[in-house]
Amino acid sequence: MYRFAEDLESVPWEELCDLYEKTDLGQRNPTELQQAFSQSSHVVLVYQDAQIVGGGRAISDGVYYSGIFDIAVLPEHQGKGLGREIMNRLLAKLNKQFIVLTTTVGKEEFYGKLGFRKHKTAMAIYPAHKQKSAKLYLED
Repeated sequence: MYRFAEDLESVPWEELCDLYEKTDLGQRNPTELQQAFSQSSHVVLVYQDAQIVGGGRAISDGVYYSGIFDIAVLPEHQGKGLGREIMNRLLAKLNKQFIVLTTTVGKEEFYGKLGFRKHKTAMAIYPAHKQKSAKLYLED
């Protein structure tokens, strides 16, 4: 049985960091991750009993623009509709806004099924310490 939460009460931040590392979203610092989620406009976390098994967040100006970030579900819990439910809950909060997200390589089909399309004019700047991973996503 899964439980969805849209607040940050009792989040096991170290465990959430482990989730992101196990899903190839990279290493995270618990303090920084807590700050990022706390400053997000919307969050969705998925628990099985007390264990966090999925999550994601959005930032929004509340009127025009928003972005969705950090969508992940532990590999052993994938294929059960949890990622789709995380996204559906976030999308419902961002109704009628322009929404952007950057998908990890290989997950484009998942987001395509939710209505996302490739954006022809998207641009990005990666910080110096992320240049290695940026090569997967940026054109020369």
